[in-house]
Amino acid sequence: MLKKKSDISVLLVDDERVFLKVMSKRLALKGFKPGTALCGEDAVSMVKEKHFDVIVLDIAMPGIDGIQTLRKIKEEDKDSQVIMMTGYATVERSVEAMKEGAIDFLEKPVDAEVLINKILKAHEASEKRRQEVHMSHTEKLASIGTLAAGVAHELNNPLTIILGMTDLMLEEMTPDSKHYENLKAIERQGTNAKRIVENLLRFARYTEYTEEDININQSLDEVLTIVRKTLAFNNIDIVCEMNKSLPIVRGIPGELQQVFLNIITNAIYEMKGGGNLTIGTKSIEDGQKVEVWIADTGPGIKRKNQERIFDPFFTTKTVGEGTGLGLSVSYGLVAKHGGDITFDTKTKDESLVTGTEFIITLPSIAQINEEDKYAK
Repeated sequence: MLKKKSDISVLLVDDERVFLKVMSKRLALKGFKPGTALCGEDAVSMVKEKHFDVIVLDIAMPGIDGIQTLRKIKEEDKDSQVIMMTGYATVERSVEAMKEGAIDFLEKPVDAEVLINKILKAHEASEKRRQEVHMSHTEKLASIGTLAAGVAHELNNPLTIILGMTDLMLEEMTPDSKHYENLKAIERQGTNAKRIVENLLRFARYTEYTEEDININQSLDEVLTIVRKTLAFNNIDIVCEMNKSLPIVRGIPGELQQVFLNIITNAIYEMKGGGNLTIGTKSIEDGQKVEVWIADTGPGIKRKNQERIFDPFFTTKTVGEGTGLGLSVSYGLVAKHGGDITFDTKTKDESLVTGTEFIITLPSIAQINEEDKYAK
């Protein structure tokens, strides 16, 4: 879904103060969220701290020029759409800018309405690309899910027999028996294998549950009850920023709680030595959607891993500590509920303050009812 103008952030980069002042005011009056930078260095610093949907960048500036700035911006945030502007456009410069990732070109003097139209087109192209990636990932998950279901069912029966026989043998032994500890080890590893199989089945979305009206705040409270002792043991403080007047969501409580638990469990793993876990909720788009955010103060996700964190079986944990299914399962479950899951992350190479924030957006009953009304 395209953002409203009031949600589109725009960064204007030019060494002319008057242009920045006038154009940022025009954009603000039209409902955009403008920011300004007088040079390329300032622009890159701002992009490191915050994502801008569209960046309007002058080619000729003191210090690093527009092309160099464009290159650095794309290294920091490849999702920002960049429109180049110049008073002396050449074919060579235009081609060079496009090769570096610019989406459009604008000649000075800049007409405000032309700029606004180009900003809207750039944002529309960005959203279209995001939806294509989302659809591709969903299709990939569906294909792997079919395979996962078959594998899981093939493993389920022998695992059930192994655990059942182990349990019977343990009942006939005392803790000081010769093979007691060996059998307990088999039981532990068998239980771990069964958990992996159950995750595979959830990933395949094989099991059917009944949808209910869900109070997201209550669901989060129940999850926090489960992990509160673990958080305390790991010296992690909880900060709750929940909106009390939250719209109701329609869905399967256990599945959404699994999403929250997966993200919180990952956060605990990343915050070795302690930290802060912030959990918040709010109503967005006039009550049509509910947004949940879960943020940690861990080391952040390395750039090379960011495109793969929702891939099945991808994990940065050591062998035996993770299956790589948690975030894949979460992605699939959120999509199943008609929602979206994104993240924002900062590592020590990018910011003094590190951490990762996951943002889950879910349709409220108000939006579902609205869609049902028009579907009839």
